[in-house]
Amino acid sequence: MKGLPMELALALNVRKVFRHAVLYGSGIAIGIGIVLMWDTVRSPSFLTDGLPTSWNGASAEFDSRLRARFPLGMPASDFIRELNKEGFKPTWFESAGYYGAVRREGWIPCRVTARVRWQPGPGDTLAYIDGNYREEGCL
Repeated sequence: MKGLPMELALALNVRKVFRHAVLYGSGIAIGIGIVLMWDTVRSPSFLTDGLPTSWNGASAEFDSRLRARFPLGMPASDFIRELNKEGFKPTWFESAGYYGAVRREGWIPCRVTARVRWQPGPGDTLAYIDGNYREEGCL
């Protein structure tokens, strides 16, 4: 008779531990999912919205939109501010006087990236700009 209450208590304790493990595991999985998807929630961008489905066409159209929206000679500070509003983030490095910014879109199964490269000119104006739009990896 003494063994039965002990076995019952042990069984209830195992269930309790298992239930907590499932709850904690579910919470961790949901948290990881939210973190992974957080970067994909972006507002639409005029520069990337509705680009053609062919990659070469999409990149050329993106470059064309970029040059039309940001004419050479405009103040670089205005350009950077507008690019930021479109969801582009600076890459924080300079190479041969060129600066860059990137906007990442999509998630699984495909990640798409829009990249902008520019060079400031005299009087802190925009002297050069180009862009490309490409997939960075699809499953």
